[in-house]
Amino acid sequence: MRYLTTLLLLCSTSLIFAHDGDHTKMSPNTHPTTGNKEFDQAVVYINEGNAEALSQLLKQNPQLVNMRATGHEEYEKGYFMHPALIHFTAFNPFWNRGTKVPETTPEVLIVLLEAGADVDAKCGNPGNEDTTLGLVTTGILLREAGIEDRMIEILNKHGADLSYGVIGAAAYSDWDAMDTLIRLGAGQQPVALAYQNDAAGLKKTLATTNDPLAAQKALFAAVTKGNLECVTVALDAGAAPSAYMPAHLHPGATAMHQAALNNHVDILKILIERGGRTNIEDKNYSGTPLGWAAHNHNDEAVAFLIELTDIDPTPQQLAAWGLNERLLAYLKTHPDAINEVADWGTPLQQAAFHGRVETVKLLIANGADINKAEGGERVPGGGVTPLDKALSKELYGSGTSLEDRAACAEILLENGAKTGDELASSK
Repeated sequence: MRYLTTLLLLCSTSLIFAHDGDHTKMSPNTHPTTGNKEFDQAVVYINEGNAEALSQLLKQNPQLVNMRATGHEEYEKGYFMHPALIHFTAFNPFWNRGTKVPETTPEVLIVLLEAGADVDAKCGNPGNEDTTLGLVTTGILLREAGIEDRMIEILNKHGADLSYGVIGAAAYSDWDAMDTLIRLGAGQQPVALAYQNDAAGLKKTLATTNDPLAAQKALFAAVTKGNLECVTVALDAGAAPSAYMPAHLHPGATAMHQAALNNHVDILKILIERGGRTNIEDKNYSGTPLGWAAHNHNDEAVAFLIELTDIDPTPQQLAAWGLNERLLAYLKTHPDAINEVADWGTPLQQAAFHGRVETVKLLIANGADINKAEGGERVPGGGVTPLDKALSKELYGSGTSLEDRAACAEILLENGAKTGDELASSK
């Protein structure tokens, strides 16, 4: 019964957070202002979905159609650098939590295009620019609002370069958008062929183009989807397993990272056979493929990579990854490590946070301090107990399970665990 109560507590709080993040039912978007009154008013109309008012404003001020946003630091950097009005229709990025996407956004897009907006206008840092279609397929709000496909269709009707959408859909695993793009004619692009697992078509296309960059992009899609035959085709065409991905496709990571993130052990084996490095770090988080696999609780990839990686895992890592045999062997030779505090807290804190039920049992059985509250600098808030970690709603990778955390919390409670607040109030 206590387990059910704990689970309900976690899930009910999670639902509250989910409602807060429901971007289709909350407030309108509010962008930084540029100082140009007419331009800023046009953005307001876009955010409100007021196609009629926007149309009137553009008739009175036709120069606004392809004007670029400047005058604010947010428009001077990143992938939304110097956007035109058309880019705002993608609602990517958005500046306030709970942004509402109007159902009339497709009509707003049509108004802009009919007024002369450049359908393939780019914004963003030089070398990493994106079009409106690219912003549409890499965002989440239009998808959640149920109008992404309609936006793609409108952009295609007005002659948009579909390749930007294909790359964006692959980068963010937006396979519904990819299907729409293929239906609209993008099916023969290398990335789309790799997504469709059309190895013969991909081989023919890559042989014709003789473009290593196209092969590298196709490798990303094939690895992400787990299409082994297309992975081989891309590698044969010149893609490199340890090369950093091109712009828009997780450019700080490699195919090794992507395979680990998606738990594709069979693909990891092929990549390693072709020279893939198990110790290569990504450019954004300095993480190895093993770290990426662990982040998503991909136990098969973790077990495979740890045997090939020249690292000495800490007890905290072993606990977080649920490698119980290794953890037990380590504790036999390092008994004091069971309550060791490191950057990520104690082994028991990590086991509880990652929902490792059997690891929690193992640590308690071997003498772990049930209420060890010290936490390293990376533990949110510091000074949290294992029970606090088990009750946490903080998500961590796709492997986070509230049910498993609730089970860990129940075990901890049965063994006398307290929260940090309870310990503080008892002093």
